Amino acid sequence: METIPTIIDCISQDAIIKVILSYDTIKETVFTLKSLPVCDLLKNESLLKPLELDISPRDCVRVLEDKNNQILSKEDMQQSVNFYSVSDDQSIHFRICLLIEISTYDKTLEMQIPISDRNATIGHLLRLPEMKHDSYKYLASSQTQQVMSENQKLSDLNETTFILVTENETCCVSIETLNESLSVTSVTRNMAHQQFTIYATLAAVYKQNNIDPEQQHLLYWNDFVPSIKTQLNTLQENSLVRFTLINGNLPIGVQVSTILNDEQYAIEFHCKPEIKIERLCQIACKLLNVKNEFYQLKMDDCILDDNEISLNEIVSDSPDIQLHLICTAVMRSLIKYEDQTITLPCNQETLVSTIFDEACSIFCITKEHTQVYELYALGADQTQIELDMTIDDICDLFVEKQTTLPLLITKKKILKKQSK
Repeated sequence: METIPTIIDCISQDAIIKVILSYDTIKETVFTLKSLPVCDLLKNESLLKPLELDISPRDCVRVLEDKNNQILSKEDMQQSVNFYSVSDDQSIHFRICLLIEISTYDKTLEMQIPISDRNATIGHLLRLPEMKHDSYKYLASSQTQQVMSENQKLSDLNETTFILVTENETCCVSIETLNESLSVTSVTRNMAHQQFTIYATLAAVYKQNNIDPEQQHLLYWNDFVPSIKTQLNTLQENSLVRFTLINGNLPIGVQVSTILNDEQYAIEFHCKPEIKIERLCQIACKLLNVKNEFYQLKMDDCILDDNEISLNEIVSDSPDIQLHLICTAVMRSLIKYEDQTITLPCNQETLVSTIFDEACSIFCITKEHTQVYELYALGADQTQIELDMTIDDICDLFVEKQTTLPLLITKKKILKKQSK
């Protein structure tokens, strides 16, 4: 009988090192060559299988379990296992984690948090010490823009990137359906479960509620259907946005264009032909987030200044209307903040607080943070302006008559107490 030789490689004990792999509470101990690249070890499916990973490997990061809890980069993974050895008699511990990326809308806060707890929830993230920042209290999906429930398990989600938002950066969406007799029969969506960021568009609401925009639309205030490109912050009333789900769409498509701060803007919506010009202007101003009192609609070269005329009295045979929104204000405030400058229409009776709030909204300064900012008039000297003043009061600060008032928003200077 022929003997089959067996080849055995002898390996020095000094060439082997003990490695611990862990995920959640499960640990797996292996002995491997010190020269083995870390990537070959940590991407070995047979070694990872005992850890019972319930997250996709592509969403995983590997963390070196030491005092720094270093997240291993692609370059780190190319190093040999021994590169991370502290001493010959100590094991190396690599922890498998889900890497959660969190940022605010303005990117002033950006963080990466490795999570190795398979039962970790959104609430668990929000209670972490590194998440305690001023008035931020919710996490929203970066994909759907919907605010996440605190009970939502991270391992059950198909995403790892979230947006940290304040209460004022969220709104509740309520959708009602009508039966054939046009009477309200039921609320098909509980608005408590329909919390979105105010920067979400209607496209996100349609998608989250499985609404086919080819078949159905969301009616707002019972007289117009906003475009799916419309952001919720232009529609919210006291943090609530109410819609009615209708079959089909309203018959007249309206496009309104305008120039704001030297940039061209356009919005679209659908309405009924009986709608009045005054209401059309109100809708356009609302969707463009400007004050209705300073604007008028224009069609071709004709100013639409008769508010009682209906749309079908002007155009009777076209399903699509193009209008232009023009500013009628004789005064403007030129407001600078950091490296940005905007122009806002005003009149002598306009309150400074109105201008200040509108500017802060455009500059993405949240309501919770406005108290740390102040406003100055940029005349011969910088003069601080109180918010209860009017534009007429500001005009008195300038030597010559002004129709464009230069203003500056800046952070308050906080004086540090000197130690005794």
